[in-house]
Formats: sequence, C-alpha cells, structure tokens
Amino acid sequence: MLMTTNTLWTPVVSENLAALADLSATDAQLLVELETFAMAIAPAFQNAVFSRLGPYLLYVSPMEYELGKNALEKWFIHLFRNAQTAGKSFPRESSRTSTPPLHRKSGIPLRYLFCLQEVIFLYGKRVTLNSHNPERAFSAFQKVLGLEFAFNQVYEELYISHLSELMLDD
Repeated sequence: MLMTTNTLWTPVVSENLAALADLSATDAQLLVELETFAMAIAPAFQNAVFSRLGPYLLYVSPMEYELGKNALEKWFIHLFRNAQTAGKSFPRESSRTSTPPLHRKSGIPLRYLFCLQEVIFLYGKRVTLNSHNPERAFSAFQKVLGLEFAFNQVYEELYISHLSELMLDD
C-alpha cells in the first residue's frame, strides 16, 4: 500500500530523531571527546571533498571558494562537537528565523554530500580510530551523520511549508 499522507507520522516539531537513531548519551560523549582529532583532520577532509567537487563547480569566486572550504571544515567538526544535541532540537514551525543546516553555509548541495558519503565515512573513521572504543565511536558517527541529513530534511520541509503558507495568504 502506498502512503499518500503524513497522517501516521509524528509531527516534525515533536520528533526526537536521536531516539529513533538510537544515539545514546554515551555514544554522543565518545564523539565529543574526539573533537580535537576532528579539528586536526578537518583540513584534509575538506581538501578531499573539494578535490572531488572541483570538476562540478561551474563558477565560484575565490572568496566564496575559501568561505565554502572553511564552512565545510566547521561542519565536519560540528558532527563531533555537537553530537549530544544531534537530532533533538528542530526549528519550530512557528519560528520563521531558524538557522539553516551548517553544511549549507559551504554552498554544497546536500545531494553532493550524499554522493560523497564514502569520503565522509573515511574521514569520520580516521577520527573515531582515536577513541578508546573505536567501533562504537564510528557507529555513533554514522548515526550523527544520518541525523544531520535528517535535520536537513526537516529544515527543508518546514521551509516549504512556510513558503506555501505565504503563497496561500495572498
């Protein structure tokens, strides 16, 4: 049976996707403890991503390029630094000033990040190998990355809903 409505699903504003992803406080703490390692690896991560993206960039000014690279590094570090809050707080439908997902500041479309998941996992694995429990830390990293992508979807849904409301108000 094909579902055509969202009536069976929890409203976006009341979701706790971290619980759905089974991200425990212990898992999140493992990632937070690895922030300094993430900071050390972030430049190599953004170089790997941008070397793959190079042929697909139509035009980017040098300033935009540097800002995008810096934002991508911050996003990678954010996956570790903010692991404890991943998926727990979403912009409320009533909040029209919500901040877009951090990767957006890099200017990289989400579809490219999906295509580059193996690069993201490779560098996430390099960081998590420094944990006292590397397997669990890498599993936690995968969960946080999934939550980051889910958060992006929530942001998009709320944004489209807001635009629809604006158009209907005319």
